[in-house]
Amino acid sequence: MESMFPRQNTTVDGLTAVDTFSYNEETWTSYEDLTRFDGPLVLVSASGRRRELARHVEATTVEALDLNRTIERFFGLDPANDVNLKLNDVLAEHLLKNGEPIEENVRDVIDMNFLPWDTFLGNVQANDTMTIDWQGATTNYAPLGDVPNALDGTHSNKSWDGLLGGWLPSSRKIFRGTVDSQDWIESIIFADVDSQDSTIIHMWFATKWVKGGIVREKNFGLNYPEFLPMRTRPTADDFYPALLRYMDYWESNVEDFSSPSLPDPTWADMTKHAFAVELVQRGGGVASRYGTFDRFYAGSEFEGFQDIFTTSLTANLAWGRFKQARAIFENYMDWYVYDNGDINMRGPEVPQFGLSLSLVARYVQYTGDITLVEKYKGKILAWAKLLTDLHDESLRLPVGDPYYGLISGWSESDAALNSDSWRWSKPYWNNGAFAARGFKDLSKIQIFAEYAEDWTSRAAQIINQTSRTLDRFIQRNSTPPYVPVLANETNRVIEDLTENETTSPQRWAHRVYAELLQASVLSSTQTNLIINSMQAYGITSLGVVANVTPLRADTRDILGFISYGYALSLLLQDRIDEFILFLYTHRYHVHNRGLWIAAEVSSTGGSASTYCQPSQFGTPIVLRAALLFEHPDEEVLFVMRGVPRKWLSKGKVGIQKAPTRWGFVGFETQMEEKTGTITTVLNFEKPPPGEVRVKFRLPNGSQLKGATINGQAVDWKGEEVIWKVGTNSTVTAFKSVTVEGRF
Repeated sequence: MESMFPRQNTTVDGLTAVDTFSYNEETWTSYEDLTRFDGPLVLVSASGRRRELARHVEATTVEALDLNRTIERFFGLDPANDVNLKLNDVLAEHLLKNGEPIEENVRDVIDMNFLPWDTFLGNVQANDTMTIDWQGATTNYAPLGDVPNALDGTHSNKSWDGLLGGWLPSSRKIFRGTVDSQDWIESIIFADVDSQDSTIIHMWFATKWVKGGIVREKNFGLNYPEFLPMRTRPTADDFYPALLRYMDYWESNVEDFSSPSLPDPTWADMTKHAFAVELVQRGGGVASRYGTFDRFYAGSEFEGFQDIFTTSLTANLAWGRFKQARAIFENYMDWYVYDNGDINMRGPEVPQFGLSLSLVARYVQYTGDITLVEKYKGKILAWAKLLTDLHDESLRLPVGDPYYGLISGWSESDAALNSDSWRWSKPYWNNGAFAARGFKDLSKIQIFAEYAEDWTSRAAQIINQTSRTLDRFIQRNSTPPYVPVLANETNRVIEDLTENETTSPQRWAHRVYAELLQASVLSSTQTNLIINSMQAYGITSLGVVANVTPLRADTRDILGFISYGYALSLLLQDRIDEFILFLYTHRYHVHNRGLWIAAEVSSTGGSASTYCQPSQFGTPIVLRAALLFEHPDEEVLFVMRGVPRKWLSKGKVGIQKAPTRWGFVGFETQMEEKTGTITTVLNFEKPPPGEVRVKFRLPNGSQLKGATINGQAVDWKGEEVIWKVGTNSTVTAFKSVTVEGRF
């Protein structure tokens, strides 16, 4: 045990020298600000080399959260009777009352959720992970025991968590004294990246007690407690070189990443962290896996789940991680898809086959890699044949049958777990909607040209039939009108589940609505009817799709893992305030705070289910769409459509090398409120689409008064500047385009 350090030197940037160590034949010094626990860790070598780790933290106990709470819990309403037991989404309505929701209010309106454990760590090459609990302990090591003089019972109620470097897969915990803000214990944990052990994760620990700006006690650990003389405790000369190698390792593994610039860097960090988490969670960084650590969800029986494939492919493509996207594509097709298209998983989900076809098309459009698609063409065609066969089967029904022309089958994999699984083999709207989306998109890829005519014809037929049938069964005897889950279904979702939750054909209604909207095949009028119906009749919670069950007094569960399609639909419909509420809620109430691990389902009552990989990608997918979003059918690119007003008022907003159907696109926006101008500089790798719409979400009360592109006046509508590219455009240059608005 190292003794106290009553005298410490302050030299670099006003920071205090805490440790010295040797690395690559040089002496290095670590520096910290010992007056605050959210300052950086700076490592400087004798020759002047410098490495810096940001250390943002978030409150992770109610007592810590209450120090800066901006709003009363539940707006002062009774959580049970006034919120959870209401059909309408009460909290969302309150947060949206004055337009764009306030981020801090969304964060604070309910308390944070707690997962069964706080985080899990590992490296890319291993096939397992290790969890960390709320005290920073693993099943092998309890680091708080390394600072025994600090364990006086005053460091447990106020705690904060964060990540090294802002995004690296790690755990940094702060346990502050109950009264003294200058008294805290810090615990840093990260997984060893040099280890080639496939099943045992080797873990580094650094624990110290700081009080009054002085390190009172500190220690390092590796894997297990000291066992002399065989197992000695590591020193600074062991820990810090391992930390530097760890930093290089993760920067290399997540280097292919479209770089966003945002006033609050934690949003970019959270996104980058999601991709690091995927590499930790997947065996060898690639093997399909739904959860982690625990047998439940980390077991092989979940590996073929289609949502793992589709969500990961969506996120990796969106953020320019083409290498990882290819690896995931290849792994899934090799190990989890049979030659006849069947999935190596208990319950194939019909809509996911259609989404998979759409993503195959997107993969080709973004990467240009036709070779990989050629390799699996037979399996891809088998997916398409399943959907055409199911469609043909529906066309053999009498024309007057409510299910005529609608694709039947399981919409949810869990249906297969029931002995009466036939109950859920029905023509849910999302079955046909995603089939149509898949047919439309894949028909544009040249190697499938011989099927294009049939697929586009079927897509139109499915969309028209879905639209007609849905319109026929909308219940217009209430305000807003109610949109059912199934044709010819008179009972509404919540009442039907309340009467018979386990056998209702409306189980998993959340998936039906979310995927129907994500497919984006219905008219704007019908889409808005569906959204309004969801919000009014128990299908959303805090602005996110709910995990729909009978209403309960203790919670109104929030669905983390398949709800992002709802947000994308809000964006397409220009319902931006609601979209931003989704973005904020998903960050603050699907993930735990600071360590940013996403739960499959979280609650309004403070608890959450375990981690699942598709949930982790919800926020990155939605954030990328907020910055750059492609119309699914038209030649239209939306720029900044979902960016909060607050962000534009606080600093630069942009992204570089973001992939689209029209090549890589980048932009940077700066608002000058004093001069009443806002400027976006757009960069295109290839010719842009026929129309580019740049959204300037101005400060409340401001209006756009004029707009130019490269100095030439152009049209605008509301807050959106419209650049019509092509022969009629007055702007011919496209490699770099400057869009300016006056307000």
